[in-house]
Amino acid sequence: AEFESINLCGALEGTIESPNWKLGSLNIDFYYIKGILETFFNKIFLDNYEIFYYDKTWLTECCGIKINNVFSGFFGRVENNYLDIPGKNDIYVFELYIDNIINKISRKKLKFTPIPQFPSIERNLVLIVSKGISAKDLINCIKSNGGVYLKKIDVFDLYEGKQIKENQKSIGFSLQFYSLEKTLNEPEIDKVIEKILIELHNSFGAKLREK
Repeated sequence: AEFESINLCGALEGTIESPNWKLGSLNIDFYYIKGILETFFNKIFLDNYEIFYYDKTWLTECCGIKINNVFSGFFGRVENNYLDIPGKNDIYVFELYIDNIINKISRKKLKFTPIPQFPSIERNLVLIVSKGISAKDLINCIKSNGGVYLKKIDVFDLYEGKQIKENQKSIGFSLQFYSLEKTLNEPEIDKVIEKILIELHNSFGAKLREK
């Protein structure tokens, strides 16, 4: 039987929401799609890949991908004159030769984290602190006092303005709690939040912002 190779193709255009809330929406461009592919390679423990300039007729800003010196794909921006209806956003595409990639993946042992079977509990803390206190220090304090069920901390808001004192700022944290073994209840998370707030106040003079 004739062997058919397996290729993975994709196309992206427009904008995407940044994980960093301060940056807002980001335009999809050459560096964005390059970053996606490099992240993918790192996630699957792919070693010894090379990205190089590659000339393809219908693409501009085009690069090829070699894995252990074997050509294994390409990516770039589609030339407008190859589009039936050019839009206001540039279109970026990629194509990966999956067979080449699978054969070159490092045989490292992978460690998987089980998907939680029990619901999580989320809490938001909006704190008033001095401007000189960093979010990193606050996060470290929250982690140290959040217990084993605190799994994720995100900054979702930062405000400096008329509603608070000139030498202070408001910073909001989203906390996610869950267990792999049981359903958490609100009272036990209340105790953890109380401990976190006490330590934040003792260490940084932080207090909850009034609504």
